Order: sequence, then structure tokens, then C-alpha cells
Amino acid sequence: MTGRKNGSHRINRTFLSWVLQSFLRDNALPFHQRWQGHFPDGCATSSSVRQGDAIALINTLIDPQGNIIDYQLAILRRHLPQATFPDHYSLLQLLSDMLHMTRPDTVPLYRFIRHHLQKTLTRPALSLSTLRQNGFIGQQASEIQHAFITTFNDASPLLPPALQRYTLAAVRHLLSFARFLPLPDPLLAATPLHNLAAQWLNLGAIIAQQLRLKTATAEDLLALSWAAQHDAGLLSLRETGIQQLALLSGNTPAAPPRNEAQDALDFIVLNLRTAAEIQQRLYHCAEASQLLSLQLHDLVYSAMNAEQQDQLRSLAASALLKQRDLLHIALQQLSVSDKLRLSQWQQQGKLDAIWYPANDATHAESKIIGFAFAAENQPKLFLPVAEPLYMPLIFRQLAANADEHQLQALCFGRTAPGNPRWLMMPAVSLNLASPSQDGAPPISDPVDILHTLMEAELASLLARLTGADGEIHFERQKLSLMEWLVRHLFFFDRGGQQDYRFIFGQAQRMASIVEQSHLQHEPSRADAEGIVNPFSQSIRRIMGATTVLPDLVSQLTETTPLYGATAITSLNTNGFTGFWWDPFSQLCYLGWKKGNSRTLYASTPESRDTLYKLADDNAAAEIWPMLARADGLKGELQALLLGTLSNEQFFADALPMAWHLHGALAGASPLPAGAIQHATLSDVWFTREAGMHHYFFSPSGSDSALPVTLETLSTQSYRLHFSPSDGRSMADQGFTLETRPFGIPGQHHWQFIPATSWQLVSAPQADELIRQGLLSPEHYLQWRTESGNPASIRPDAHVLQRSDGCMVFTFHDEHASQTHYRLLDTAGTLQLTTTLPAGWSLLTAKELQFVSRELQTAQRNRLTAITTASALIVPLPFRYPQSSEAQDEWHNINIHLRADGRNFFNEVWQRAQITGPLLTEDELLWLRTDWRATDFYQTEACDSTLKKLAQQQQLLKTMLDMLKQQHDLRALSEELQRWLHQLLHHSQHGAATG
Repeated sequence: MTGRKNGSHRINRTFLSWVLQSFLRDNALPFHQRWQGHFPDGCATSSSVRQGDAIALINTLIDPQGNIIDYQLAILRRHLPQATFPDHYSLLQLLSDMLHMTRPDTVPLYRFIRHHLQKTLTRPALSLSTLRQNGFIGQQASEIQHAFITTFNDASPLLPPALQRYTLAAVRHLLSFARFLPLPDPLLAATPLHNLAAQWLNLGAIIAQQLRLKTATAEDLLALSWAAQHDAGLLSLRETGIQQLALLSGNTPAAPPRNEAQDALDFIVLNLRTAAEIQQRLYHCAEASQLLSLQLHDLVYSAMNAEQQDQLRSLAASALLKQRDLLHIALQQLSVSDKLRLSQWQQQGKLDAIWYPANDATHAESKIIGFAFAAENQPKLFLPVAEPLYMPLIFRQLAANADEHQLQALCFGRTAPGNPRWLMMPAVSLNLASPSQDGAPPISDPVDILHTLMEAELASLLARLTGADGEIHFERQKLSLMEWLVRHLFFFDRGGQQDYRFIFGQAQRMASIVEQSHLQHEPSRADAEGIVNPFSQSIRRIMGATTVLPDLVSQLTETTPLYGATAITSLNTNGFTGFWWDPFSQLCYLGWKKGNSRTLYASTPESRDTLYKLADDNAAAEIWPMLARADGLKGELQALLLGTLSNEQFFADALPMAWHLHGALAGASPLPAGAIQHATLSDVWFTREAGMHHYFFSPSGSDSALPVTLETLSTQSYRLHFSPSDGRSMADQGFTLETRPFGIPGQHHWQFIPATSWQLVSAPQADELIRQGLLSPEHYLQWRTESGNPASIRPDAHVLQRSDGCMVFTFHDEHASQTHYRLLDTAGTLQLTTTLPAGWSLLTAKELQFVSRELQTAQRNRLTAITTASALIVPLPFRYPQSSEAQDEWHNINIHLRADGRNFFNEVWQRAQITGPLLTEDELLWLRTDWRATDFYQTEACDSTLKKLAQQQQLLKTMLDMLKQQHDLRALSEELQRWLHQLLHHSQHGAATG
């Protein structure tokens, strides 16, 4: 991740050193202080990194079992906001860089691990199931750790344990796709790692992982990988996916300039060639069956002659041969042991061929959905052929007693859309005893035996058809022949219901792809932009730049970071103890206690679906006393877990309400003795004095009560209002609660309406105050009611600043010696906070003046963390089909101008007055989003991309102006102008996020 050139290297060394120092410096602070921390554009005091600090960073981010600690990663992201961390690659590379800075003469640790794994995975004895074994990961990590430690002559004694953590994490990361691999299928599980079926499953698993699927069946993986052989969009892989393909390529890791992008491309190209060969045979098999079906459909007794009979026999023989060829290539993908098993069954006379025909629900269509080689009481070698457009021809294992559901799952999977409900017909079986042939050795190949037997049966049926002695006899024999073909030929379509045109189109496209891969399949040499762009460009050159699966591609290119590992829905209310809420950053804590154990979780506004489970250490110990009692939130949490309350409602409404009520109840009096609970509202109590009802609000579990007014709005709908008047609560702690109509007494949901609060004065008012020299906080705060400021509450002269730059105002209460604190939010309103957490400090007089000026010019101010051009990575579209009309118009314009000796592209450059061109014509017009895959951690890559985008916008605007201003060009460029506007929009959208 460090730059390759000296200047970039120095910049990144200094920056990485600063990240290390600042991260470790604050490591002992509670999570919210680290999360809220404001990191100025400071630099490290030294660009060097000590080995002990690098080790400490590894130990902080990775636990002893090699698991990435999610909340520590979340904090690290605050130091590196340009890093999106969609997976753990960036973190592992960063840690490797940190360690490498302590010993630049050694191989970077992450590269060392990757190369060791790649060498290991070239071993022929490894199978698909090996990748799923925990022991394999531990064994590899141990081997790598011992091999790497020998390169450190002066290693700290603390290094080996840290290496163990890191190596486990890195190996688990590089093999993370293996969790999708299908162990329940013994045939696939035992498949050698470099067998085609294994490679396709691995490719599908790598794509599934980048799509962040929770689960995927073997059928899903095969369908994904099969689609990726035809659609370049599904190969929109990030660094991790490219590295994983390189591991599986079978290549021995090579020294630079060769890199993992080239190994990954070798993996793709090899599979593309095999897939193309299968596709060609599939095409020829379907075509031959279709031609035979058409011939039989049109064949009538009265017109049948010798020429038609010969043609019929020729078409039938061709259909059998093409199916034989298809079965041959499918068998070639089996392991040696599986082929031997078939041979043994055949020699023992036990081998059967079984066809599985099916009718659709209307009985209007029938086809073969599967074929198997089987022996009695043995698992079958099963070949799904129902959906060749979506599922590759890979033999699967089918249990001897498999039911219809299992069979159809293998045939269709979950990814082939629009499958009707197929009704199984009786299976057709044929024993593959080797036929005797005079003077010739017995046939041993099961497919050849099958072909010979089918040839004999078909010859007999054809003889009876051609020898028919009348119309009725002929039609009976024709029907018999067609029924036999429907039950034996995979793609024989008697009713003309099947549409195999897409198979033909796929075959032509695959042939073109293979031709391109022979001509050019080496990626560009990796540069400061990393490996993603060179890999993507090579895939585009080979497979084209279009996709028919934009939704999946959009998910693949999404760079949403990894968040907390604990799903909030996995929790329960049992043991829920308390919560804490920060209205400014909207961070909250949720605490559980069970017996002597306690667990503290943090939730951040980035992702409310998941939580960060915090370590029970000294930093967490500071949080527990700050938690509000959970009684006022248990009902809402239960509703959230039951699905009757959304995450958004819980965190945006329920939790802020509970926190506000907690603050208001903190200084309230106890519930009066003898108070009676309201018949409908369980939180409301009342007393009777002199015939008057006095109401109190006291939520379940609270020892305090607030005097309130209660108003009945309608049948079982109420409004409750609290207005502080006894000096125990500040005026802005008031609130209104309203219920929605409900049917069951005691079950209601409060809608929270906060009271009027303090806010900043308007910008013109602030400007006038500054001119008058009035800088004290009380002049800049106003109470949002016509009655003016509450008499008992006054802002103090002291202003504090939190570590994240949030301004905190203090207030003095005449009725109590207690100091109150209010946070200034982004809307210029002061929010409640009940305590003064550590990390806040009083501002100096000069800082107070600065604050006052900020109030005038930036009332919605919040200091933000470091921002860089990495935000350019936005989910722009992949590469949808190019506008052929725009391309045609572009060529027409060039031909039109060339007659006058003009070059339009050169004229655009001259008019734009650009002296240092950075873009080619293709990059400007047709390859508009290549920059998305840039590794923006590289300073040089960031700068280069920003310059390219700026130049792109300048050229596009110039080109549009010229097309609009020149009458002859305007008439030729209607679609081209639309295309250029789209390019300009995407370019500006990307640059605006930088």
C-alpha cells in the first residue's frame, strides 16, 4: 500500500506513522471518546515506526484466535476515512506495511503469506474440502509463521505471538470464500482443487463472497460461475477476489513485474477455454436434436422417399454423436478416481445409464432434466441438463434413495428464473453391458458403450418407421420413435416449446471470447493504481465491456465498509440493563448483565443493523456508571426484536425519547404515597385532592415521578404534558407525549414531542453582536418562545469543546448549584446531555472569540475528519452497453470533417487549451469509470485520478460547446450529445464526492 516512488513513499511513511501513534495513544479511552475524536491534519513527530508499536497495533486489532476486532477496526476507519474497508484486505495490508517499515529489507508479511499459500495450493493432492478444514488454516498459519520469523534476526520476543494472530487472520481472509463451498456433496467435496468443477465452484464462491451473500448452495455457485463465463460484469472483483483467483490459478508465484492480476487472469482464461468447448458441444448437441425434431415433425407417409429416409437416418446418427461428444467432455471433468469407479461398475456389469424425463404442469411440454450413471445401492453420478443456459454441465452426486425434491434442486437450483413446476415421469434405465463385436476388443468407455447401444435401438425404430406399410402404421411408428427420442435425447423438443436460441448466442460469444484470449490475455503491468484496474481492463479486452446483470454488478462494485459483527436481532431483552445516548454523534451504548458477566455493545449511525461488542476492560468500566436504567426502553427493544418496530424508529425515536425522559426524571421527586395507577396508561398515576386529580408520569422501573397534565384526545387516545416548574428540572427538559389509539389496556406507544429549547441566534444578529464587541455565550443563545429566556436559567461564560469539535455550553440554575450542559447540534439547536464526560476542556479567551466568529459564519458547523480523493469511489454504474447510435454519430462526424482535412478530437484539445493530455480518445468517450477501481490509499493515484477527472470534464464541456455551435455538427450529433451529457454527469458526480 505504500507508494512505489520515493516522494509518495515518504508521504505515506509519515502518514502511516502518524496513524499508528494517534491510534495507540487513544487506545485506553472509552469507545465514544475515540469515536468522537477529532483528528486534525497533523503529522507524526517521526516517520519511523518501532517494531514494538507495530506489534502493539497488530495485537490491538486482531485477537489471539486471528479474528479481526470489529470495534477496533471501526475506530481505525476514523483515522483513515479514505479507506472504505469493504473487507479485511486493506487492514491486513496496512498492518503488513507497518511491520515492513521496521524492517524494509524483509519481504512484506502479507505478500509472504499470499505466496506461501499459492505454492501450497498447487499441490495435486489437495481437494475442495481441504479449503474448509479448520486444521488446514491453522497448519498453514503455523508453517508461515515459522518461515517468516527466520527472516527477522533481531526480532522482539513479542513478535511471534503477534505474527501468530496476523497470520491466522490473513490465511483465513484469503480462504474466506471457502465457507460457501458445498461439503454436503461428497463428489464435489472430494474433487481435486484444480479440477474444472472445483474451479467453477471456487469462482462462484469468490463472487458470492463479494456479493456478501449469507448462504449459497452449490447450484447457486455453479450458476454464478457459469454466468461469469459469459458476462464480464460478474468479474468486477476487488483486490481480495483477484488475489483469491491467483491462489487457485495453479501458477507458482513469480517475482515482479509479474503480479497476482496476471495469475488471476490465467485462472479466468483457462476456465473460459474449457467453458467455450463445453458450450460449443452443447450448441451442436441441441442443434442436432432440433434438426431431427423438425425433420420428424414434417415427415408424412405419403411424401416419404428414399432421400428423406437417408436424411432422417443421417440426422438421427448426428444427434446421437453430438450427445456422445457432450457426455465425453462432461466425463473429462471427473476425477481419476470417479472414472475408475465407473469402469469398475461397467466391468462388473452393474453400470446403468438413467434418463430422468419430466412433464410441465400442463403436460404440454416434456424434456430430459437429468442423466445419471449408476450402480445398484450406490450414489449416482448425476448430470443436470434441464437448464443449460444457467447451469453448467457438471456431474454431481445423487443419493441412491434421493427424492424428487433433491433431484429437481440439482437440476434447477435457485438461480434459474421462471421455472415451471416439473412433474417427474418414470425414469428410463439402460444397462451398459459391453456389446460384443466380431473380431474387435470390448468397448470400455461407458459413453461409447452407451452410444453403441442407443445406436442399435434407434436403428431398429427407424427401420420400423421406414418400413411402415400404411398411414396408420407409419403414424404409430413415428409416435413410438418420438417418444423414445424424448426420453433419450437431452434436447429433443417434440412440441417445439423449448427455445435454445440463447444457447446458440452464448456459443458464438464464447468462441469470440476464446479467440480474443488467445490474442491478448496478459494484463497491463500493475502500477500505482494497484491490480484492480489492470485486471478489469484485461477482462474487458477479452470479454467486452457490457453486462446484462446490472443489479448484481452494482452489488459487486459496492464499497460499503464492514460494520459490527453482532446483529441486533440476535439479542434478547433478558438481562438488558441500561443504555447511553449522545444526541450529537448519535452513538449509543446498550448493556446486558447476566449473573457475574456483563456485555457492553456500541451502536453507531453508520449501521443500525449491527452492534460492536466491546471488550470488558478498563475503558468499558468507565461507561457502566453512565448508563441510564433500561426499564424505559425494554418495551421498545422487545418490539424491535419482534419486528414490530424498525431499527430506524428505535434509534431515531424511541432511544432519544428514553434518554430525554431519563434526564428529566433524574431530579424528579418520588411518586406520592397513595398514588393510584391509571386504568389504561400504565406509566401514569394520579392523586385526588379537594376533588381534583393530580397526574404523575412514572415509567415502569422508575423511582421518580414528574407532575404532568393529562388530556383525553379521543377514545383511548391521550396527550401528556410536562412543563418544569419546581426548579428540579431545566425548562428545556419539558416534553409532550401522545398515544396512538389502542385496543388493549396497558399496551400503548408514546409519540415524543420535545419542548422548546435553546438555539443560536440568526446570522445577522450574530454579526451585529460581533460588531458591538459582545462575545459572551449568553448573547448568542436564545430561548425559542415569545416569553423570552426562562428567568431561572442562564448561560455561563464557560464554553467547552469536545474531542470531536462539538461545542458544549454550560448553564447556571438559580434553584440548584448543579451545572447543566448542552451540546450544539448541526441544526444550531442545543441538545440535552446529563453528564460531563472526560475529554472535554474549557476554551481559552482567544478560543472563545474564535467560537463566536464560528457562530456567525458556520452555525451548522461540525469539524470533520480528514477527507481525501478516495471518496471518488462511488457506486456509479458498471459498463452498460455502449450507445451504438452515439458511436455511429462520432464516426460520421470524423468522416465528415476528414474530407476537409480536419480532426475533430485534435480541435477539441486545442480549443480546451490543454498542454499535458492525460486521456486517450477511448478513455474520454467510452471507458468513463475506469478510475473507480483505483487504490486511493496511494497518494500518487489519488492525484492522478483527480487530474484526469478535471481534464475529462474540461474536454467534455468543450466538445459539447463545439457540437452545439457548429450547425453541421449539431445536426449530426443528437445521440452523441446525450451520451456526452451522461459522461459529464458521472464525472462531476465522482469529483463532487472527492
